[in-house]
Parts: sequence; C-alpha cells; structure tokens
Amino acid sequence: MGELNLDSVERELPLMYQVATKVANFHGYQLKGVFGKGGLSYVFEASSGNGPVAIKILTKDSTDRGFHIGQEVTTQREVYSRITPNGNGHIPVAQVLGHNAHCTPGLPREYAVFSAWPNGSCLAGKTLGYSGIQTVVHDVGSVFGVVHGLGKLFNDAKRRNLYLTSSGAAVGDFGSVMEKGKIPPFLTLDYASPEQLADLPCFEKSDVFMLAQVLYRLATGLEVVNFSLQNGLNYGELKQTVLNQTETTFSTPNSVRDIRNHLDLYLPTSAADVVMSALEMSPDNRPTLGELIAGFEVSPSVAEEKPVSSPTSSGRSQLLDGHTFPAGWEMPSLNK
Repeated sequence: MGELNLDSVERELPLMYQVATKVANFHGYQLKGVFGKGGLSYVFEASSGNGPVAIKILTKDSTDRGFHIGQEVTTQREVYSRITPNGNGHIPVAQVLGHNAHCTPGLPREYAVFSAWPNGSCLAGKTLGYSGIQTVVHDVGSVFGVVHGLGKLFNDAKRRNLYLTSSGAAVGDFGSVMEKGKIPPFLTLDYASPEQLADLPCFEKSDVFMLAQVLYRLATGLEVVNFSLQNGLNYGELKQTVLNQTETTFSTPNSVRDIRNHLDLYLPTSAADVVMSALEMSPDNRPTLGELIAGFEVSPSVAEEKPVSSPTSSGRSQLLDGHTFPAGWEMPSLNK
C-alpha cells in the first residue's frame, strides 16, 4: 500500500511547472495554472482553440512504482467509447485528446491531455439540492458501471475527481483504476473503505462505499468522519486497528434523512436510506451499485428545496437539537 509523500510533492512543483509549460507549448496551448496536485500526478489547466484542457503529468514517484499514463489513457478511452450520452447529449467522462506514454525527447515526463468542462465545477466543498445529487448518482454511477463491466474498480471516488456542469456530472480522473479482487496499491485515506484500509482485496462494493461518502457530503455538508484518523492514528496504526477490529474505525454518521429534514431540504426516503446502507462497514451489508442508483429514481418533488438561510445561534441550536456534529461545523449552503 502506498502512502503519499506530500513533502516531495511540494518540492517537485517548480519542476512540474517547467514540464507543463513544455507540454503546453508543444501542443500549442496556453498554460493557465494548477488544477490540483497529489501523490500520483499534477493536473494543470490550459486553453486551446477549442476550449479548456487539462494536462495531467505523472510524478517520478508514481512511475517508479509502476504507474504509467498509458494504462490510464487506455481505460479512459475504453470507458468513454462505451458510455451512452444522457438526455442532454452529455458524456460524463473527460475525453483523451493526446498523451505521451513513452517519454518523447524534450518532454521528460509521461502526460495526457484531457478535455475540460468550460462551465464545470469540482464537487469539493459543495452541498447540493436533490436534483443535483440525483444527477451525480446517475452520471457517475453510469461511469462506474462501465468500469466494473471491464473487470476494474474506479478506486478513487472523491469529490476532487468529480465535476458538475450545466449538462450533467462528470468523472475527470481515472489514474487509480485497478483490477477487481486486488489489494489497492494507493488509496485516499479520508475516502477509503474499511476493506481498503485493511489491505484486503476489493470489489464493486468498495466503490459503492466511496461514492456513498461523496453523496453523504453533498447531501449534508458533513464528512463521514474516519474515527481513527480523527484520533491521530497514522496509516500503520489505522491498518492494525481495522485488522484487529479493536475499536470502531468509523464514527456512525448522523442520519441523512434527519439532517435534510432539519435543514428543510427535500430528499426521498429511498435515497436517504440507500446512502446510509452503502456506508455499512461490511461489504455484504451494502447495496449494489445498481441498487444505490435505483434509490435515487424518485423524481424531484414539486416543492423540492427551500433556500437555506443562516439562522441565529439560538435558531441554529433549535434546528439541530438532538444531533451531535463535529466541532466547527457550519450550516451548509445550498449550491445548485
């Protein structure tokens, strides 16, 4: 299991800017800045004559560990070719526009160029109305279904990898896709399923758990808090905790239905319940991906959502009476 070396990531950023500039110039793009960075890669924003693009460059650490851009590109192209556009003609997968899987001279890193959404926004930090969450479930779920049909797992369902656009939701990063039944070589600790943390073979319901964490945050404004990480355990201690089952690994999340009701936000009972069941510790107790999607088939209510106003402190206390939330939690805003 790989851990992310954030110190080395920060040290490598100036070099990555140089590489990204070379890539952009090589393709005739104009480099705009950094989309994001992590242990496996850096993603830069650039503009082309046909709109925005994302340039993903693998770190040396990731290639040393056997990750190569060609693997990601192959999967992404295959998924893209198998996706059925939604009613808006939207294909919820970033399209591969070009790549360098063999380190062309003068371009010293493996990279790929993907289409980007001009009006898209990352799901990180958002709380959505039911129709927005429903769009994420249907579009992202369809992508995961195709990945599973290829005998693989998405393995990195986190909000930074998912986008919401005017025509639908979209998946923008396939860098952690892995074969079913394997032990994940990398994980994102704050989204990992119990079986990922325990270094156990993972199957489709590991993706279901990760997607349910995203949906829980979009619905409530709260994270599904990993109990052990909150209490300062490092990865090795956390792994041992899960293996030994010596304490609760995840705190029990507050009910999605109760939180939405308190915030006066509509969410069908079927949707609220299926998200909670998808967060079960044991994969055997979780719904399938199809069952998770089916829980969101109820059409939005005529009186779907009411705007959230910021209550006074006394109003907040009454609104959330009987529910315990993490310190520092604030009333989520409703971003549609």
